[in-house]
Amino acid sequence: MTHLTKKLESNIWKLYALTFIRWFLLIIPVLVLFYRNEIGMTQGQVIIVQVYFTTIVLLTEIPSGYFADKYGYKTSIVISHILYFLAILLYCYAHEFWHILGVETLLGLGLVFKSGADSALMYDTHVDLQKTDQYHKVEGRNQAFFSTAEGLASIIGGLIATYLTLRSPLYFQAAVAFIGIPIALTLTEPKRHVFEDPTANWQNIKTAAKFALQENPILRWLILHRGIFDFAGFFMVWFIQPYWELANIPLAYFGILWALLQFNIAFWAVMSHKFKEKSYSRLLIIFTILQITAYIFLAFNVSIIGVFVIFIFGALRGLNKPMYVNFINHRTPSHMRATVLSVESMISSLTFSIIAPFMGYISDIYSMQTAFLVSATTITILGFIFWMLFASTVKRSNASN
Repeated sequence: MTHLTKKLESNIWKLYALTFIRWFLLIIPVLVLFYRNEIGMTQGQVIIVQVYFTTIVLLTEIPSGYFADKYGYKTSIVISHILYFLAILLYCYAHEFWHILGVETLLGLGLVFKSGADSALMYDTHVDLQKTDQYHKVEGRNQAFFSTAEGLASIIGGLIATYLTLRSPLYFQAAVAFIGIPIALTLTEPKRHVFEDPTANWQNIKTAAKFALQENPILRWLILHRGIFDFAGFFMVWFIQPYWELANIPLAYFGILWALLQFNIAFWAVMSHKFKEKSYSRLLIIFTILQITAYIFLAFNVSIIGVFVIFIFGALRGLNKPMYVNFINHRTPSHMRATVLSVESMISSLTFSIIAPFMGYISDIYSMQTAFLVSATTITILGFIFWMLFASTVKRSNASN
């Protein structure tokens, strides 16, 4: 085994570690309480913060992906972890709504510089090692690492907040965030192809976007379906705690339940590689139907059973993400891989930014259950349309080959 091979193989575990650190910083149960009690925000303002965050991601997603393709995945990931550290550090001193918006700006930029770059570096590392057949399994493990990290963070963060203050977990996480910087600096850049004209920045971005959304109809319909799928999962995240409150779940169990939700995601992410890519189209419609069914159930039932129905969203997230990223990477050239993945992320952010404010408004004016029912209707219409277009395109492609 050559020295370069060893360094490339170490990339896998370093990326696992960086994923763990990144998602260990996400303590949703503590943050929601922090927003409400420390900052005095309403549920509508919580949604506004998330829409603002998503808008930042939307505006910078593709340029950051192109930055990674042009200047290196490693460089992009290092910048990402510096921004994470600064954001968490500033979180420690946030006292007003606009402070949170400033922090979310840094977190959004931190996310986009890593989004696409880490998956692209992981995939190209496997290309250099001639082990692309193992990538789906590795991506599943990567998903499991971040879900496990988020679960552990909710338990540890909850304990620290309970026995100290709601702000205390943030100081602890600032120290954890700093550890990611030296790890990122030790990554090894795999061999990559670059754009033919590295100076034609805007043209190269247009080329990658055109490839994903125009020239490759399979990717186009899959990316649009992914936007609806991601909206369904991410929107639910910010209504889990209000649902628990309506179901009379004691506050002491919030951190434990959130951790169980994340461990559920991790389990199904590890199992994802057992499903074959050729069955992906059929699985997507099953995933969509399950999302719709779960939303309808939650709209009409506030009970302990509903608490466990929410686990369906985590299971689908764990199964689908590794399959989806593997599907995209296999069909995307190396020189535009991070940019194409960023196009996908941008579409998901755009979908959330357009739909989520209406759902938050419906929740504030009417009820959370009404928002769930409208979400189910939206997912039914758009999800089925994009799935049918994707499935028919895949079928035609397979027939022609």
